[in-house]
Amino acid sequence: MGMYDTVYAELDCPFCGKQYRYSPMTSQRAAQEMSEHKQWHIETREKHLRGEEEVFYMQDLWEKQEGFDDVDKWIDQLDSPDNIEAYRTRPHLGVEGCAYP
Repeated sequence: MGMYDTVYAELDCPFCGKQYRYSPMTSQRAAQEMSEHKQWHIETREKHLRGEEEVFYMQDLWEKQEGFDDVDKWIDQLDSPDNIEAYRTRPHLGVEGCAYP
């Protein structure tokens, strides 16, 4: 392993204009976070089906935005390898430390 094995890009923060280094998260961490995200959606869906609806139930809208006709099918595909890779490499992960959210 050489000194240039870490992948990163130098990007400008869209909020404050400062330059920061962006390095994508590991595949294992991204898979874990997507799994937790999927579990949250499953629990929210179960609450909705039991009639314990939350104030802002948005799953119907989100699944239609992504081109699905069934919320359960949309939830099932959340932890697919394509979604994990897209989540792992999203550019705004590196904006830590910025004064603006």
